[in-house]
Amino acid sequence: MKITDCTFLTTLLTAISVTNTATAADLPFELHTAEYQTYPIYQTFDGAIEAIRRATVSSETSGRISEINFDVDDFVEQGSVLVRITDAATRARLSGVEANVSEAEAQYNVALSEFNRIKEVYARQLVSKSAFDKADADLKAAAQRLSAAQAAVKEVLEQLKYTVVKAPYSGVVAERHVELGEMAKVGQPLFTGFSLNELRAVTNVPQSVVNQIRSATQVSILIAADGHQELLSSFINVYPEADPVTHTYKVRVKLPSVPKGVYPGHAVKIRFTTGEEQRMRIPRQAVVQRSELQAVYVVKDSGVVLRQIRLGRENIDNTVDILAGLEPGDTIALDPVRAGIYLKEPPKQ
Repeated sequence: MKITDCTFLTTLLTAISVTNTATAADLPFELHTAEYQTYPIYQTFDGAIEAIRRATVSSETSGRISEINFDVDDFVEQGSVLVRITDAATRARLSGVEANVSEAEAQYNVALSEFNRIKEVYARQLVSKSAFDKADADLKAAAQRLSAAQAAVKEVLEQLKYTVVKAPYSGVVAERHVELGEMAKVGQPLFTGFSLNELRAVTNVPQSVVNQIRSATQVSILIAADGHQELLSSFINVYPEADPVTHTYKVRVKLPSVPKGVYPGHAVKIRFTTGEEQRMRIPRQAVVQRSELQAVYVVKDSGVVLRQIRLGRENIDNTVDILAGLEPGDTIALDPVRAGIYLKEPPKQ
């Protein structure tokens, strides 16, 4: 340390014993009373954002890719056509099954007419019971053939729908798995995408705190690195079993809203409340920082004194924890500059 620094600290520490008698009403600065209060105990873990709705769309039919309308990072509205697959073979099948339906309808109409004729004659007892039963059986068989032909048409129409692949919901394309002209097979992945409407934060917590987290009703998600962008969520989901290797539990916390610029994979801090403790905190603005000295101006009945303190952690609400130097009930100056001037140049009586 330089000699000038030593001289400065000696002078400043000597000033701690200098007082100026005055009442609180006479002081030209605001005051704060130091007290122990109950504060939550936080456990903070690294986490990451993931999409609640993320899906891979696969091909449900075979054919050559004839059209691709989106690429990676494109936003897609629900129902938009992602891919078209050649449908020539499917349409040819459709023509064939539709012809079968026409034939089956004709056979059914013939069988129905014959049944009605036999039924009328049988009612006058002009034909045998076996003839009536045969007409009835032929009608039922024709009806079955017609139903089968119609079902075949529905099946081919469904296959035809599969040649046009649409987005199941609005979202962003994360991956494109196929190229134009490529042959698609049943089950082959085509696109992977996710929705930005609902996101969640995911982390892993040790088993030592999992019970406290299970009973938590609210969780803080710190989006920005400096912790100043905070979201509060009550949607907490703790996995029922631990990882057998790391012995940690996976926890998912749904974001109540989606901040601008936050995407899946974004790193966040997830802060859980795991208990309570008594702490003394004062506003950061009241602390005097001079080289290695940390102090506050304490107002007593006998006057204003400068007292050295030992600080703990700083909090996001611009307060600091006091580890030593203050007692409950001590009154301190919130403006150390004015307090220092007052101490050196007290007002004239």
